[in-house]
Amino acid sequence: MVTVTTPEEALVLVPHILGYRPTSTFVMCGLDSHCTDAAGIGSCVGPIVHLDYRNEPLSADHGRFLAQVTRRHDVTIAVLVLYCQSLSELDVGGLAQRIALMHSMVSHAQRPGAALFSFAVDAERFVRLDGGPRVVREVRELESCATAAELVFQGSAPGAEQPGMALPTVDPRMRAAARAAADAAIAAIALGGGETAAQTLWDLFDAAQAHSVLFRGNVLSHGSEGVEGCAQDSAGANAGVGRLGSGESLARAVGQASASLTVPLNRDAALAWGLEPSLRRGGDADAQAVAEILAEAVCRPPSISRLKTACRVLDLVAAYDCRGSVDALAASAYLHWWACLNSIAADRVERALGKDPGHSLTRLLADALASGMMAPWYFYARGAA
Repeated sequence: MVTVTTPEEALVLVPHILGYRPTSTFVMCGLDSHCTDAAGIGSCVGPIVHLDYRNEPLSADHGRFLAQVTRRHDVTIAVLVLYCQSLSELDVGGLAQRIALMHSMVSHAQRPGAALFSFAVDAERFVRLDGGPRVVREVRELESCATAAELVFQGSAPGAEQPGMALPTVDPRMRAAARAAADAAIAAIALGGGETAAQTLWDLFDAAQAHSVLFRGNVLSHGSEGVEGCAQDSAGANAGVGRLGSGESLARAVGQASASLTVPLNRDAALAWGLEPSLRRGGDADAQAVAEILAEAVCRPPSISRLKTACRVLDLVAAYDCRGSVDALAASAYLHWWACLNSIAADRVERALGKDPGHSLTRLLADALASGMMAPWYFYARGAA
C-alpha cells in the first residue's frame, strides 16, 4: 500500500495506475471510490477516463460526462490531469477556463468532504490548476518524492505507451498469404462450405488456451524465427489441436479464421468462448447455446484471464487485416469492454469503424462507450440492477 500525503503525490500515482505515461490526453483518475466491485470490495481505485482533447476540444459536455461517472461510482478522491506538449497551451482558446469548469462540475458531483485536484503536466514542468495562483514547478520534484520512491521500490515502472493498445506486428509476406487464404475461405463459405474455416478458428482458440505464449503481447514483432518457434510449441502443446504449423502455414490458418468470423454465429460463438470458461470449443455450441451463454453472462463477473486469451486471438486475427478483420476487431472490442478495459475497446472500435462505418456490432459498442456505459455484469455485481 502506498500512502499519499499531498495533492502532488496524488499526481505521481496516475502513470503508475495507468501503466504508462500519457501524452496529449486529459485524464480523470479516481483514487478512491466507495462502491462494491465484482469482488465485493467496498472501496477501490477508479474509474479512469481518457479524453483526446486535441481531436475533441474539452467542453461542458465532457464535464457533465465526468460528473455522471463520478456520481455513479461515488468517487471520493480524484485527480484531473491535462498531459500536454507545453503548459503554454493553457493560455490558448480558454483551455484553463474549460478545465476549471470541468473541475467545478466534477466537484459538485462528489459527496461532501471528497477531494479533487487538477493539474497540467508537460515533459518538464507541472502546475496545479485548483486552489489559488498557478505555481509552475519542475517534474523532477515529483520523481524524487517519497511516493515515487515507494512505487519504484515496489517494482512499478510506467512505460511510454498504453499497454495492450497496439495490435501484433505482421510481416507483409505473411499478411499476403493470409489474405489469399481468407479470400478462398470466403468463396467456400458462400458455397456452403465454411466448416474448414470454422475448424481453424477454434484451433486458434484451443492453441491459445493450451499454450498462450503464441498470443502473449506483440510476439509477431520479434521476427519470423520467434513466430515459427512459438507456433511449433503451440501445435505440439496439444496434439488434439489441428496442426497450425508456422510461417505461411500459420498465416493461412489465420486467414481462414478471419473469414470464418464473417459468419455471425461463429463471431458470437467466439464471444461465448471468451465469456464461458466451461465452453471448451466454440464449435460445440449451437445458436441456442450461444444465445444462452451471452444472456447468462450478464449476471455474473467474467473470467478476466479467459477474456484476455480470447482478445489475444482476435487481435492476432485482426492484425493480418484480411476479410473478416472488422469482425475480429468488433469481437475484440466487445470482450475488452466486457473486461472493463474501455480504452482498449474504444481503440478497437475506432479501427473497426475505419474499415466499415456501418458495422452493426461496432456501432452499438461505439454508442455504449461514448455514453460511459460499463458492461452489464458490473452493475449486477454491484447490486445496482
